[in-house]
Amino acid sequence: MSILIELPEDLERALRQQVENLDAAAKELLLINLYREKRIGYGELCRGLGVSRLVAEGILKRHEVYYEMTFEDVVREGKDLEMARNADADSR
Repeated sequence: MSILIELPEDLERALRQQVENLDAAAKELLLINLYREKRIGYGELCRGLGVSRLVAEGILKRHEVYYEMTFEDVVREGKDLEMARNADADSR
């Protein structure tokens, strides 16, 4: 899905000169703000950015937003780790 942001042409030109990839920067900031406002979860943030959890953590840290884990997040992470461990053991 695409989202269009209307800006005056001169402002867009100036921003594109200052920001290497303005479209990607706008997308990143939108998703980070939605996450900060608790309107999307961590998984949705990762999917929206198209990055792993580890990379997303670095992006959040760069913007001084820190990942808040709920109890459900901890349980899910534990299950994911256990499944990965079992898959690794099965492949040996």
